[in-house]
Amino acid sequence: MVIENHIKDPSTFISNVPHPSLITGSNDVAYLKKRFETMKSHFMFDNIDFTQDENKMKEWFP
Repeated sequence: MVIENHIKDPSTFISNVPHPSLITGSNDVAYLKKRFETMKSHFMFDNIDFTQDENKMKEWFP
């Protein structure tokens, strides 16, 4: 869109926002943990977090 001059500054519409995934069940936990491990190696997700710690979840989801 920038190359085609549809927008001048991508920061006017692209921003980092929290994107939590709340799941239940051991299969879903295993899937999400595997997904996290795969994604964190990509430069766009190098600050991604994963926790199973209840206290940390309380911080994230007040």
